[in-house]
Amino acid sequence: MLSKIANIKTTIILTVMLLGVLFFGFMTIKNLKSEKTRLQSNQKALIQKVVHYRAKDSTSVAVAKQIELSSKEMKNLYENELKEIRKKLDINARKIESITHTSTSTTQTFYTNTKDSMIYDSIPVKVDLYFDKWLTYERIKPINIDKSYVKYTVRDSLITVVYWSRDGFFLTRFFKRKGYEIIINSLNPNTQINYLKSINVKRKKK
Repeated sequence: MLSKIANIKTTIILTVMLLGVLFFGFMTIKNLKSEKTRLQSNQKALIQKVVHYRAKDSTSVAVAKQIELSSKEMKNLYENELKEIRKKLDINARKIESITHTSTSTTQTFYTNTKDSMIYDSIPVKVDLYFDKWLTYERIKPINIDKSYVKYTVRDSLITVVYWSRDGFFLTRFFKRKGYEIIINSLNPNTQINYLKSINVKRKKK
């Protein structure tokens, strides 16, 4: 009887150990596949150029794949940038979830209304004025002086969306997630998005 009970206990222990080994192996394979997917996505993100196009309302849009780095990779590859962020913004690297670089340029052609012989601080001047939703421009030129005072303000608003991208054809598209993509849309119709790069920091689950 005791021998039978001992055999049952041994069987239970071995079964639990076997399940533990199988679970550990399953999680290891899962993590390896996830890491392989991440590295492949990063390679594609580094090679693929930013896609530029115009939205339905003719505003500028840029799309790029997002790079996903571990905290250690982030510190090794972008050490100087992280130091600069800490210095300028007082944000520690361990708090950073993602960093996005966007470069834009704004070109706008317009006509100004010139007003002659106005008095500005007791000086006769010419004044050029222009303003709309996105731009305010003011130019003041003293009549007897070659230099002009110019002040302009360009306004913009950027919409940023991060989403999963999928590769493959037909049914395989529903099972293959190949990483994140980031899309930025400038609402100023005179703005062109020239550059886009996004880095997401992958942190280990506690």
